[in-house]
Amino acid sequence: MFYVRRLVSPNSLASNKHIFNLAKSLSSSEAKQITQTNQNPAHFEGLNLSEPCIKRLKEIYQADKQYLKISVEAGGCSGLNYIFTLEPKISDQDLVVEKQGSKLLVDKETLEFIKGATVDYYEELIRTGFRIIDNPNSEQAVISASIKAVKSSRKLAATKAPIVLTQTALNRAKELMSKNPEAAGLRIGVKQRGCSGLSYTLEYANEKKKFDEIVEQNGIKIFIDAKAQLSLLGTEMDYVKSPLSSEFVFNNPNIKGTCGCGESFTV
Repeated sequence: MFYVRRLVSPNSLASNKHIFNLAKSLSSSEAKQITQTNQNPAHFEGLNLSEPCIKRLKEIYQADKQYLKISVEAGGCSGLNYIFTLEPKISDQDLVVEKQGSKLLVDKETLEFIKGATVDYYEELIRTGFRIIDNPNSEQAVISASIKAVKSSRKLAATKAPIVLTQTALNRAKELMSKNPEAAGLRIGVKQRGCSGLSYTLEYANEKKKFDEIVEQNGIKIFIDAKAQLSLLGTEMDYVKSPLSSEFVFNNPNIKGTCGCGESFTV
């Protein structure tokens, strides 16, 4: 299960006592589509799929014979959470978005909030995953969200290094460096983001900046930006991967809290 935070204005929520009432937003032709049975699943054309999304959907189906499904639930710091899950079959409650041989399922109650938007699959150094972009139903930009900085449930091994990479994180770092062999290493930084204040960033480092601290582990150099050094002290950097997403996760004993959707943290 992969959560994505959608920023929805308070007015849009307050104006509709039943946020799952589709009657106010769907045309009669779309309503007819929804009432079709599972013998002839309803197809909906009001959702766009980017080329990377289509490619990833095909890969998932070829590997696991499962469909990506989008649904919505109340929660998070901005009102709604969009949830990406994998489903083995199409139910009679699902709408089907089909593009270039790929299929995506949409929970009926979700349709009101993503009609006209684009489902994308993105790849960054720090994470990859599905997201919703260009949504005309939202007054603010989409922010992909899952936990990036968490308190570890176990006691981390004592170390003098400000950060230690797990073997899976090392393997991923080596993979990233192989794609850009001219880079000196990877740089971890922080930036203002989310409702709790700070979020980690990851980029290629071409040289050491004046106040960078360098951690070298198994031939991989991690450059730590000056602003991130105090918040990272004693952190374990891990890498987790699933069919829906992959990301570096920071098991950080210094954080005092994260926002409800895990997008940012405080120290």
